[in-house]
Amino acid sequence: MLQSKYRDCILEWRRLVRAKQIADEERIISADSLGTFYQFVNKRTANRSSIGVIRDDNGSLLTNSLDKANAFNKYFSSVGVVDNSTVPSCHNIQLNNTLETMVISETDVIRSITSLKNSGPDSLPPVVFKRLKCVLCHPLTILFNQLLSVGGMPTSSKGAFIVPVYKKGIASN
Repeated sequence: MLQSKYRDCILEWRRLVRAKQIADEERIISADSLGTFYQFVNKRTANRSSIGVIRDDNGSLLTNSLDKANAFNKYFSSVGVVDNSTVPSCHNIQLNNTLETMVISETDVIRSITSLKNSGPDSLPPVVFKRLKCVLCHPLTILFNQLLSVGGMPTSSKGAFIVPVYKKGIASN
């Protein structure tokens, strides 16, 4: 009985919070102010997370962003392989599977949007795409299928942000 009341309170609270969010977003839209809209978006795109304190090779704690970047650069350059500009030869390779028969559906696009975790190069938060996924899925499906049909990809879409993610153990190591 008590658990049921608690669950009902939680559901009501979530409904009220969501209703408040929707009301705020509708107020921003109806204000017809570009400045207000960008302020709303920028508040949600601000990078709220940062890399915590890390320890360098000497055991010193690094808190400065530049020092952390240099430590990561030193590590990743030490484990990387130097490119000798030689392309290995590949003779007599049979391609059994090609992308010519691949078709992306609106369901695929919606599923991908739903699983978004981080913002991309445009710095828009995933929540923008998730809330607009029903509107965006059709044009994105057409776009992706056109890109597959011509076998090309815009150069701007080939870039990636690589961010080290803390998984386990002591974060400062």
